[in-house]
Amino acid sequence: MTTSKLVKTIIFVVLLVAASIYLGSTAHQIGQLGDAIFVFSMDTLYPFIWLLLALILVAISAGLVAALVRPLWICFIAFALASLAALFMWGLNMIGIVLAVLYLLAGLLYSRGVAKGLNERINFSVHPVKENQTILVIVLIIAACVLFYSGYAAQIEREGFTTPPFVINIVMGIAEGQIEANPDLTPQEKE
Repeated sequence: MTTSKLVKTIIFVVLLVAASIYLGSTAHQIGQLGDAIFVFSMDTLYPFIWLLLALILVAISAGLVAALVRPLWICFIAFALASLAALFMWGLNMIGIVLAVLYLLAGLLYSRGVAKGLNERINFSVHPVKENQTILVIVLIIAACVLFYSGYAAQIEREGFTTPPFVINIVMGIAEGQIEANPDLTPQEKE
């Protein structure tokens, strides 16, 4: 392997690992929001914007690694390192381990699919990169959702499940509107 190819490979692997660390950190922060996530404000909107940015960064860096890093076993090592980095950000627990393994498997399938698609083409095309990226992005979104749930589950265990007050207010407003608009109900029934 030439020096320039080695440097390029290292840069792409570092980008993927850094994006995975950022994704892991952002998803972990969202998981720690707990019940506050149901309050719509700028304080809860920003973490979701950062999560979207993290997903985009992982998708782009994973695409670069899968398309431009060869031989394929180096891609596998890159995704293994990215999975380990995300695991350390998510936490060394059963949920984090399962999510990291899913991320690793999705990365391996993704890089194999991209390599196969590129080998079957005469000219370079980004079509195999986009075509195979769906499963990777779905796994990453599932990981973020599971991490949100795991953070919220701890709060449920401590305090019990409570419906956020704003949800109750919305439902009550809808119900009151429906009840008031129904002419068949007596005043006692409306009460």
